[in-house]
Amino acid sequence: MSHTVLIDPILLSKVTKPVRYVGGEWNSVVKNHDDVKLTVAYCFPDVYEVAMSHLGLRILYALLNERQDVAAERVYAPWPDMEELMRKEGYPLFSLETKTPVREFDMVGFTLQYEMSFTNILNMLDLAGIPIFSKDRGDDMPLIAAGGPCAYNAEPLADYIDIFLLGESEESTQLLADTIIQWKEAGKPGGKKGLLKTLAAQQGNYVPAFYQPTYDAAGNFKALTPTEPEAKEHIEKCVVADEEQGDGHREQLADVEPGVVREPAKAMRLLLKRFQLANHPHHAAPHQQAEWQEEPPPAQGMMHVDVVRNVGNQS
Repeated sequence: MSHTVLIDPILLSKVTKPVRYVGGEWNSVVKNHDDVKLTVAYCFPDVYEVAMSHLGLRILYALLNERQDVAAERVYAPWPDMEELMRKEGYPLFSLETKTPVREFDMVGFTLQYEMSFTNILNMLDLAGIPIFSKDRGDDMPLIAAGGPCAYNAEPLADYIDIFLLGESEESTQLLADTIIQWKEAGKPGGKKGLLKTLAAQQGNYVPAFYQPTYDAAGNFKALTPTEPEAKEHIEKCVVADEEQGDGHREQLADVEPGVVREPAKAMRLLLKRFQLANHPHHAAPHQQAEWQEEPPPAQGMMHVDVVRNVGNQS
């Protein structure tokens, strides 16, 4: 059974924008942890305003919470005044939905959107009471995962993250959840290392602990050598196979280029895909384009559909 962090409302009123920490937003999902098989803390290592504007977070949050056996909750980095209060009063980092301490979740996932947030990840782990280095975390600690654009350069965080998820996560997240649940129901064979071995054999997963780096005489990095049979020498990123079955239609933002309307949520990361993720843009079928424009999802508080022009690339 999970516990709840109870913060004195008088103390909370003394920090900047206390609404950042209370939750209860429209369409947020609250589940009883005793009724699910997997709990996930989805962490964005930045302040609330920045994190809530990220479309990828909304997609994965919705995908996981559509499942009856998974509870996914949001966690953001506190502003310095709130962090000071939390450390002074002994409040651990907690989720917005149920105020559950982060360290009590089965998995803690970080999105890596920009390198400047890396130090926030370490600070959030420390604030949660989770050992920063992966080698210091036992089986009683949650699995620490990370994905997003900056996961393609994982080595700066290799000592701190249990597993990196490379590529698009709309489909691979489901496999990840299924794998963890199966491992738990089987009695957690092999402990966390046993789980990581299973995950390492799946597409797009990089487990730093299963690789040995080598350097030349000058100290320059040369290569990573797998130390476990499940670890792959070359890791292939995940790409969404069925674009029309994706959940981008939940966000009514259409990116328009000459003659093309792309899947709304994917539009926000289109340029990054082209220049960093091996040139794999997504194109929506014409009938799907029309549906996105004519039938916005209900109960989203949206009054219109914005059509934007992607001016960063003309290819």
